[in-house]
Amino acid sequence: MKLRDKPRLRSLMTKLRALPIDPADAYVVGAVAQERLDFVAMAAGLKPVYVTGRGFDHPAWTAGVRAAARDAGFHVVTGPSWQAVPPPADLPDWFTAPAQAALAAAETVYVTRARHLARTLAELAAGRRPGVAEEATLLGFPECCVAAHYANAEAFERAVFEMLRRRAGGDEAAVRRIVESGAPIAPETEEERAALAALALLAPAPWTSLNLCASCAADPDGPGLRLSRTYAEFAAALAEADRGLRSDRRAPERRRVGARARPRPGPSADGARSRE
Repeated sequence: MKLRDKPRLRSLMTKLRALPIDPADAYVVGAVAQERLDFVAMAAGLKPVYVTGRGFDHPAWTAGVRAAARDAGFHVVTGPSWQAVPPPADLPDWFTAPAQAALAAAETVYVTRARHLARTLAELAAGRRPGVAEEATLLGFPECCVAAHYANAEAFERAVFEMLRRRAGGDEAAVRRIVESGAPIAPETEEERAALAALALLAPAPWTSLNLCASCAADPDGPGLRLSRTYAEFAAALAEADRGLRSDRRAPERRRVGARARPRPGPSADGARSRE
């Protein structure tokens, strides 16, 4: 893959790598690698909108991304986490409200290069609900995978509710007391554990923050794994550009008489981990 505006992308990579991230925290290091790749993919025009603060919330990273985006002239919109699909109408409001309130209270950061998309993001931040197709377009993801994400989330929510109702002997007032108590909710039987584990099982598309639907996971030529290959090629092109940058920086030292060239360390291609 040939990169356009290579110096700008390399400058962004350098700024993002300089953010204060604890190298001893393996989860954060892996998550930031994917976040960094997603951000630069947005900067390169591969991804329409970059999102952070939902699923991965790291104050130093978020602050650094905001600064890098504004320095680059990108549009930054902050608002609640959108939810393309409303909660199931047949589940009680008191059961679904806590999750909806958490999404509404979240401070999610959306970044885009495009002015018209910034207007769309401002509408969503003001409370408009996107549809599944619109969310897929904004994130640059296959619509089938986004739809599967919401279907799986709804199935998980229903499974938890039924689990609590069985535990309360069908007494919804007792279920409500359990939910409103804030006590941890955990499966108690092997059947419950197996059912929830199956719904929580994800199929990450390598090099992306996308979780694949069952169809895409089974089809190497489906849109999900095609997107994965595109991001892998993009990451490889970034790694090659990064090697060239480090080589350029070392060259003046080699030309100085008597100077000792000091190789500068640099990470390998980003995207070692997938996350949605």
